[in-house]
Amino acid sequence: MKILLISNMYPGSDTPHLGGFVKNAADSLRNNGHDIELCVLNKISKSKVTKIYNYLVFYISILVKVLLTKSDCLYLHYASHCYLPVKMGNCVRRKKLWCTYTAVTLSGSTEPVECSFVLRRQLFLMR
Repeated sequence: MKILLISNMYPGSDTPHLGGFVKNAADSLRNNGHDIELCVLNKISKSKVTKIYNYLVFYISILVKVLLTKSDCLYLHYASHCYLPVKMGNCVRRKKLWCTYTAVTLSGSTEPVECSFVLRRQLFLMR
């Protein structure tokens, strides 16, 4: 299965500590025979202007990837940071992408949270 992984946290050359758990999930999926396409933000900035610029470029890349990908499904990590461009791109696509997993963290935890808000957001993404 071809999976488009979208995350605002992923290790980069300058930030090897950032989002190691997302990289581990991608590596695990690869080891199980899945083809992973990445659309990630792997930069940290201290300046608000730079951070806004980085997220704007990230959102545009998400929109382009969702529109042009040949992937079967999505793996969104931190849906609150990336669901809007996914939803916009999915509205335009003829063949809708399915969001298979959404990780939400509260208070630094990486455990998926089961709550009605998260479930409503997942259902919204899957439409």
